[in-house]
Amino acid sequence: MRGEKCRVVVLKFFNTQQKRDRDWIAYELADSLVRKLSAFFDMEYLDPFTVPSLKKRLTGKGGERVSKAQVASIAHRAGADVVVVGSYAFAGDTICADVQSMRPSKDEVGAPLHFESPADHIWSLEEKMAVSAAELLGVRLSDRARAQLAECPTSSGTAFEEYCKGKQAPEGSYSKIQYFQKAIEADPGCAEAHYLLGNAYCGIGMAYRYVEWFNMALDEYRKAAALAPNCAKIHCAMGVAYMMSGRYGPARKSFEMALGVDSGMKLARGYLLRLEAMGF
Repeated sequence: MRGEKCRVVVLKFFNTQQKRDRDWIAYELADSLVRKLSAFFDMEYLDPFTVPSLKKRLTGKGGERVSKAQVASIAHRAGADVVVVGSYAFAGDTICADVQSMRPSKDEVGAPLHFESPADHIWSLEEKMAVSAAELLGVRLSDRARAQLAECPTSSGTAFEEYCKGKQAPEGSYSKIQYFQKAIEADPGCAEAHYLLGNAYCGIGMAYRYVEWFNMALDEYRKAAALAPNCAKIHCAMGVAYMMSGRYGPARKSFEMALGVDSGMKLARGYLLRLEAMGF
């Protein structure tokens, strides 16, 4: 497996203790691996319950582990070379996770890797898993790459939980907004929570065409930009909110700022071209 380019699918982690109040972790651990390693591999997160051929067999079984045969079916349907499965449990104030890679086409099953971290520092568990997975899949990590894998939006356990739940909540839902608001309340310095709350407001503004929602989004984007001035996606999102509310001058400036941070950002450049076609 080392050194090869491959497509990797990460399945929702299995909660061995079946505690529903902690089920958000099952999605977060899988999603984290995908986000952190997508720079190196073609990766996708997949909830096995969403695969039509497996849904009937899995539904009502209490979230059982996916069998080897089911992993092979998922790999075939997703066109994946490698499928990563994992489980987690709590032992007092410690969270423990076991991760295993499978390559069904060659009938290879990797040895399980075990990780532990304090329960209120789940992001450190995510870092350990990402580093080990990258090395297992043949990536030589530079110091910069390791730093990127260690990035976390907040050091507050409460804010991190609310932030993760917000990401998982349905788009356009009030619960999504509430989760990000709670994350910001726990850690006002969490730029990512401000950014995602802005996205939630902006999405509602686009759906109902209410300027007030774009104004709320811009307020959050400004807070996010103040905390992370060199984040291109924040400036680009701000430009979209300005553009959708008819403020084309500030929109252009925001897109230009995004490109000033990341000159290769296609989204910001595309919006600039659209503004130029409109005469702005």
